[in-house]
Amino acid sequence: MALLVAALNLTAVRPAVAQVGTASLSGVVTDPSGAPVAQADVTLGSTQQTVTRSTKTGASGEYVLSALQPGTYEITVRAAGFQEQKTQSFVLSAEQTATLNVGLTVAGTSTNVTVEESAPL
Repeated sequence: MALLVAALNLTAVRPAVAQVGTASLSGVVTDPSGAPVAQADVTLGSTQQTVTRSTKTGASGEYVLSALQPGTYEITVRAAGFQEQKTQSFVLSAEQTATLNVGLTVAGTSTNVTVEESAPL
């Protein structure tokens, strides 16, 4: 009976240990006027490993990524009507709670204009 109780206690403790030493990152994605951008795709990529995590912003433009391993990361944000925004590399440390707000730029349209000059008559 004592052996069974010890095994159950080890199993119950294991998930809590997995969270020790991790970081979390949150922020708000906004447009050029400062208004929140809902449903933007936020992708966190590790520059040291091939690990990515993705989420979407909420109605208030907020995103949260938790239980992140310490390391060097970049964020890429995509939203309809806006240019893709990629951050510079940043470091997350164990037990760190970081905030990274991202401002998006409206996607431009390209127009080709052909000018032809005619010789004077």
